[in-house]
Amino acid sequence: MKKVLIVGIVASGKTTLAKRLSQKMNVPWYELDDIVHPQTAAGRYKRTADEQVEVIRNIDKSGAWIFEGTDRESYQCLFDMADTIIFLDTPLWKRRIRIFDYMIIKT
Repeated sequence: MKKVLIVGIVASGKTTLAKRLSQKMNVPWYELDDIVHPQTAAGRYKRTADEQVEVIRNIDKSGAWIFEGTDRESYQCLFDMADTIIFLDTPLWKRRIRIFDYMIIKT
């Protein structure tokens, strides 16, 4: 397990799982939202699909990785690159609690 793709809907636990696996395996993890919308000094912007794939391919060249995010057409290449794919299907009631907790923390 050197190249892991974690896919799931919002609040399914992708980031939590990716962080834990990253620490345990000593492998870098990447949030796909940050690939799509990188932070710059001028703020966030949206990369084109081709730019997203280019960033992903450059990361892939460096060796082991963990990517996590929702399923988007622009990074379907990860399904071919990954040696392990984890799909999180967390129940709606649990995701609602997580979203609600997140909203309370942010306010």
